[in-house]
Amino acid sequence: MSTVHLRLLIAVAVSVITLLVVVAVQAKPVWYPETTLYASDGQRLDAFGTAVAIEQDTLVVASRIAPTYVFERSGSTWVERAKLMPDDPQEDIGFIRSVAISGDTIAVAAPIAETSIDPRYTNRAGAVYIFTRQGATWKQEAKLFPPQPKAGFYFGYSVALDHNTLVVGQQREAYVFERDPATATWSYTTNLVIPQNLERGTGGSFTTLGTPVAISGKTILVGGTSSLPKSAVAILFERQSQTSTWTYQQELPFPLPPKAFGGTGGVALRGNTLLVGAPLNGPFFIGSAYIAKRPTASTEWRQTAKLAPRYIHRPGGLLGLLIDYGFGNRVALKGEYAVVAAVGEQSNFMGRNDEGEAFLFRHQPNSEYWSQLAKL
Repeated sequence: MSTVHLRLLIAVAVSVITLLVVVAVQAKPVWYPETTLYASDGQRLDAFGTAVAIEQDTLVVASRIAPTYVFERSGSTWVERAKLMPDDPQEDIGFIRSVAISGDTIAVAAPIAETSIDPRYTNRAGAVYIFTRQGATWKQEAKLFPPQPKAGFYFGYSVALDHNTLVVGQQREAYVFERDPATATWSYTTNLVIPQNLERGTGGSFTTLGTPVAISGKTILVGGTSSLPKSAVAILFERQSQTSTWTYQQELPFPLPPKAFGGTGGVALRGNTLLVGAPLNGPFFIGSAYIAKRPTASTEWRQTAKLAPRYIHRPGGLLGLLIDYGFGNRVALKGEYAVVAAVGEQSNFMGRNDEGEAFLFRHQPNSEYWSQLAKL
């Protein structure tokens, strides 16, 4: 072999190896934690981080039980600024399920908090605590109850907040509360319902509201489940400009395997884009997430993409194929980015995945394709 041919062969080999390395790095980039946050008074088994919410430079982190912590970013570091506790320090609010933040307002949901004001009775129907930032401090502004409290109600299983509107979700129920900007008074305004003819459907089908909720402007998204065909469902409500009332707009189904055990996981909504997780969709209980869009506020929503995880980690053997991986159990959406968490919270009959992973996706310009940027 001539020297020229040998050099050419070496050059080609080096080019191919370089290309493979670049492709491998691009396909599976490695992300590392920038900061690790801890509660200043954290205790063993507090489950710090059981619920989180972030807006700009303010981060809300809940533990399994009170308090809820507020961190603020100062330069490149995060500093604990407040611990949110009920006004009555003796009150046992139970576990914290969900938190939300919008501007200078934080909502903390406690599904088994005490609702009865009569000390002789206990019902633990649940409550949502509202805190507002006043200067550099946070103070409780309101404690919101379900319209008709009853024991085991689990009011506040999920919350979503947008300025002066709060949505509270629980199984088969979703409630809307509004704040009067002039008086800072919160009031219950409506219970979101599916029209009866759609709820019952035909041929024995049945659609129910689930627990996850999201809000963006004049649109509310509630996750649900349809029985026939088996589907995870995005149920959408719109605020009418003339009457300021919320009305049912559309039901958007995402098919599930016939024997799937669950429906909708997490939901997220930003403007005219929504994200819905279906944790038990797909083969081997991995899960899926769906993107849907609408061109304008006056048009219907339609599915535009389906997200699936790459480079997943599961236990070995047959058991690893049977336990719930939980992709889609929690989701978040911001601009061109989507985050889908895989947390096996919805157990199937074989067990569940307790490790937890999060996948970062980005929308590719001038297309409906979303590419996975990283697994965290």
